[in-house]
Amino acid sequence: LRFMHVDPKKVRVIYHGVDHELFKPRDKLEARRRLGWPLDRPIILNVGSEEPRKNIPVLLKSFKRLLNSVPDALLVRVGERTVHMEKLIRNLHLSNRVLYRRASPDEVALYYNAADLLVHTAYYEGFGNPLLEAMASGLPVIAGNRTSIPEVVGDAGILIDPFDIEGFADWMREVLT
Repeated sequence: LRFMHVDPKKVRVIYHGVDHELFKPRDKLEARRRLGWPLDRPIILNVGSEEPRKNIPVLLKSFKRLLNSVPDALLVRVGERTVHMEKLIRNLHLSNRVLYRRASPDEVALYYNAADLLVHTAYYEGFGNPLLEAMASGLPVIAGNRTSIPEVVGDAGILIDPFDIEGFADWMREVLT
């Protein structure tokens, strides 16, 4: 408005959309069978890169705390694993609890259906497509409460300080149980 000198009444925000033919609720057990995932374990999903703003160390440390109360939980990360995160996973003794996967959009849609929860610990996000895709798939969401994330999630998910390790662990336990 400031640069273009446009009447504010003529301007409105149009948010990103989501393909509801691809991202929709499906049967969880069938999705797990198709992916070869365990049928009886709580599965937490995280989708995205390991750029510093994605705050993956908080995710891993929160997940480690969650294991005290939900010992059979599994964390599935869709994205590349960096050397730094590989080292942190080893130091936290999570090597057999964190699975990394690469996935096409069709596979990611199935991941949302197979998981029990999406956890998104980013402290800076331009928009947050995984949040929108997860919610469209009927997957509960816990996310950081900074930048665009509260606007994307609204009151449809749980929003907390993205650096609150204990808070993420507590909310994951609460949602899973």
